[in-house]
Amino acid sequence: MMKKGLIALGCVVILIIGYLFWYYTSSADDEIYLMQKDFTGIVIIRYDVPNGADIIYENGKRIYNIPSSGILETKFSPNEGWSAPPQYYYLDGANRIPITRHKVYSFEVGTAMNNITNKNITYASYIVSDEKNIDSLYNVREKMNILNAK
Repeated sequence: MMKKGLIALGCVVILIIGYLFWYYTSSADDEIYLMQKDFTGIVIIRYDVPNGADIIYENGKRIYNIPSSGILETKFSPNEGWSAPPQYYYLDGANRIPITRHKVYSFEVGTAMNNITNKNITYASYIVSDEKNIDSLYNVREKMNILNAK
């Protein structure tokens, strides 16, 4: 009877260790996206760009400062794994105004081939808009060349 109890305890310990290993190796950084006040449009983030924006963390969270063009090239690598939902803010001077989830749509991540360098570029994109303009911005994004957008 004691032997079965030790085997069961060993299995539970192995499961806990396995879960913790999985969790910590598949977790991603939490993210904060900062945009100019009242920004509306398509956001494109290109990752692993050598001369891109510097890597910035705040309290363990990635900070993405989205320029007014909506296109950010960053030295960050893609953020793969599980994390808390991203936080989106408008910047009003030094103040951060939360953007409601009802204004951020259609988050996608993809890879595109650069025909000049023959390298894959990983990107993320989403749309910041009110509900009445989301369809037109979505159609614009679908026709965009993500690599050449300025």
